[in-house]
Amino acid sequence: MLKIIITAMTFVVLLSSCQHSPCPYPNDEAKALMLSHYLGAKYRVCKVLLISTPWSLHSERTKIMVEQMKKNLGDDNVKTAAIIIHDDGQRDNVRLSDLINAKEFDELADQYPDCNIIISMVGLPADRQKMKLWNDPKRHIALLNVSLINNYKAIADGKVVAAVTLKPGSSKVDIPPDAKPEDRFPLLYMLVTPQNIGELQEKYPLLIR
Repeated sequence: MLKIIITAMTFVVLLSSCQHSPCPYPNDEAKALMLSHYLGAKYRVCKVLLISTPWSLHSERTKIMVEQMKKNLGDDNVKTAAIIIHDDGQRDNVRLSDLINAKEFDELADQYPDCNIIISMVGLPADRQKMKLWNDPKRHIALLNVSLINNYKAIADGKVVAAVTLKPGSSKVDIPPDAKPEDRFPLLYMLVTPQNIGELQEKYPLLIR
């Protein structure tokens, strides 16, 4: 068991390490452990639906993240599903959020009615305000592996309860291969919540807007 102290969130957690030796994707391990523990501590009932693209649903990286989430939340409390990506190949520099829509996001979530936490690895639909999830007090949205550009209001308003994003300058950080998740996470990522987004937006205005 690993003792993880997250000073920004002022709580102490105990998390299991990756079973792989060494873990082939330690950064993904750290993200999944951090986010799933935060959500598990915040919500008494925490049943997660992890939404990804069809091509990443069964990737080794996604499997690692799901494995870590299950260690925090329980094997039966983490489900995965892929959303349809409407890409005609005619547009350049398009974001995944532009290739999904509110109707299909809702339909996918409705297939897992017991999941009260929806973690999206594809961002939020451009027409997000049309989602039933947007105003459902019993279900909560979190973001993983996505940019926070255009998501400031969603987080500040509490529509998104947590998001993990890259920390500016993280590409220049030299991290030992055997670094533990609790040491790795704060060097590479930030956990953004409605409670700290104002402070982080002032510090990183180009990242969070």
